[in-house]
Amino acid sequence: MQGSCSVLIYGSGRLARLVGVECVRLGHVVTLAGRHRGRVQACANEVGADGFLVATPADAVSAASQFVPIVVINTAGPYAETAPPLIDAATGAGIHYLDAANEPRALDAAFAAHDKALSAGVSILPGLGFGVAVAEAVAVEALHQCPTATELRLVFTAGGSSSSSPGGRASAMTLLAAGPMMIRDGRRTRAWRGVRRHGSLRREYLVPLLSGDPVALQHSLAIPNITAFFRLPLASLPILLVAPLASWVLRVPWFRRQLSRARKPSAVAPVTVRTVQGVATSPDGRCVQVSRSARGGVEVAARLLLAGLRVIISGAAQPGVRTPHQTFTTRELQRLLD
Repeated sequence: MQGSCSVLIYGSGRLARLVGVECVRLGHVVTLAGRHRGRVQACANEVGADGFLVATPADAVSAASQFVPIVVINTAGPYAETAPPLIDAATGAGIHYLDAANEPRALDAAFAAHDKALSAGVSILPGLGFGVAVAEAVAVEALHQCPTATELRLVFTAGGSSSSSPGGRASAMTLLAAGPMMIRDGRRTRAWRGVRRHGSLRREYLVPLLSGDPVALQHSLAIPNITAFFRLPLASLPILLVAPLASWVLRVPWFRRQLSRARKPSAVAPVTVRTVQGVATSPDGRCVQVSRSARGGVEVAARLLLAGLRVIISGAAQPGVRTPHQTFTTRELQRLLD
């Protein structure tokens, strides 16, 4: 495939707008889809899309059959809910699929569809967002310096202002509701307690949570022991106690609508700085530490999704499931994150 193509973008948030505007500028035929008519229509009008659809993730691909999309770009969180049905529908219809997911269930659905994608001759490119991409970039650099490493510890820190979407907040609550977990000897296991950070015992706490980063790294780099720590202020630890209830509440459409109305997107894009520290450890005790920071998580996700789309259009994408590290060269991935 070369030149322009037909793209179905599922979602109507800021990420959908960033990706949609660029797709239209490049001359692609763009269709927006989502569950809420008002939001999808507004987003389609703003980006200059060729059309829009009101459909659930399970029905969006069949509803878009008249547009004959060759690529589905999923920008709608929580991805744990939207990715599995979209992946199933896209691969069943012989359509390529991309998303910016960073949730275990979404990544699991992608990897489980590998054989189906191979048979259909299509590519599934999950995790094209800041989390998985930067985690892989840090891990690759650490393993280059410590190739015998069998353990990787990641520490995620976010700073600056934020105005996350209801879907993004629902994703975060789903992650918290699962409780502290890690990967040990290739298996997911409970991690019953976090670790206070040395030198700041009263201010923050490192909580091991199983996000999509360890799931992706386990598949792409075959590291048997992975722990992803998220830095939380000590005062916010009660969130872990109410997260299961909050996660359930956010699954109810009425509560999601109320949350959306309570917090409208700002006209000015928030400034977000995210840092990932990675420590690779070999069996003989050798440790290598690597750190990377990036500004603007949504902008990074948009660049990665558009880069993944270019790979597919160029015909360079291999059939099956590929993470960011497996989709781009190391140099390309570093450039996209800078």
